[in-house]
Amino acid sequence: LVNEDCGAGRFGKGAELLSMAGRNAEVELSHLTDEKPEEKTAASVTELGKWLHLESPPVDIAAFDISTIQGSFPVGSGVFFRNGRPLKSRYRRFNIRTVKGQDDFAMMREVLRRYWAHIVSGDEDAPDLVVIDGGKGQLSSALQGVADAGADPDDLPTMVGIAKRFDEVFVPGGDDPLQIPRTSPALRLIQKLRDEAHRFAVTYHRKLRTKKGMMSELETVPGIGPILSRRLLKEFGTLEAVLDGDAEDLTRVRGMTRSKAEALLKVFGRAAGSGR
Repeated sequence: LVNEDCGAGRFGKGAELLSMAGRNAEVELSHLTDEKPEEKTAASVTELGKWLHLESPPVDIAAFDISTIQGSFPVGSGVFFRNGRPLKSRYRRFNIRTVKGQDDFAMMREVLRRYWAHIVSGDEDAPDLVVIDGGKGQLSSALQGVADAGADPDDLPTMVGIAKRFDEVFVPGGDDPLQIPRTSPALRLIQKLRDEAHRFAVTYHRKLRTKKGMMSELETVPGIGPILSRRLLKEFGTLEAVLDGDAEDLTRVRGMTRSKAEALLKVFGRAAGSGR
C-alpha cells in the first residue's frame, strides 16, 4: 500500500510538471506569434489588396457615407485611412447642394463628384482604394460621380461598396458579392472604414440639426431673422452662450442693435445688463 501510494504520488507529481511545462511552452509560443497592433493593421491592408487583386496593398483608403432624415439636412462624409489608420487631416464634410428629397444615389454621386474634382485639379492625391457605404446602386452612383468630375476613364479608382445587410462587399460590374470570410482582417478593415464614415456623417448631420433648432429659437425674437441668427451663433457658438452675454456683448455682432439685444434677452428671461 505504501509503495502504491508513493507511486501514485510520483505519477501525480509528474503529470503536474508535464502540464506546467506544456503551459509554459504555450506562453512562449504566444510571445513569438503575437503580432503588434501595427503589424496586424499592415496585415489587414495586405490581405485586402490580395482580395481585390491589386498590384500593391492599398495604403491610402477613402470611405464615404450619406446621412439624412427624409431628405432633411442631407450631408456627406469622406474619411481617410493611411496604412489602416485614420488620417483626420484628410477627412471631408459635404453639405448636399443639388439634390432635393430622399435620393441617396444622387447624393453619393454629388459627393464623389465634388471630392474627385479636387483630385482632378491636383489639389489632393487620389487614394489607392475607395469604400462606399452601400450596395451596387451606391457604388455605381459613386463611379458616375468620379466620371462627372472629369476623371480619366482609363484611370478610375479601385472602388468597393459594402452593403448594410450582411456586410456584403461588391465590386463594380459584379452581380455577386466577394466571398470574403467573416473572420477575415480584410473584411474587418472595410467594416471599420464604413463605420467611421458613418459616424462622421451622423455627427455632422446632428450638428446641423442642432444649429437649425437654435436658429429657429432666436428667430422667435422680433427683428431677428435668419441672417442675424447665423451671425450670433457664429460669434458665440451656442444659444446658451448667446444668452450668457449682456446687451453690450450682443451689440458687437454686426446688425445687432441695443434694442434688439434687449428684446432677445427679455424674451428668454435674461437681464439686459447682467447676462443672467
